Amino acid sequence: MYTLVRHAMKEEKLLGYPFEYISIDSEPSRKELLTPEEVERIADLEIDEDSPAAEARRWFLFAYYAREMRFSDMATL
Repeated sequence: MYTLVRHAMKEEKLLGYPFEYISIDSEPSRKELLTPEEVERIADLEIDEDSPAAEARRWFLFAYYAREMRFSDMATL
């Protein structure tokens, strides 16, 4: 959205930044990391390999072993 607004301002289609007076309050997120043992337990679960759960597990383990790759990066692969 920001890029679109900047482009419109550069093309002089907008006279000013339309979100200048808008602020969003947010709180820092609290993240809990899985231990290597917990990840191993997930990898060892007995799941039907053709199920959606097994597919989700494969993607999760891929992301984990790829140094905790973000979902958006995996989705673009």
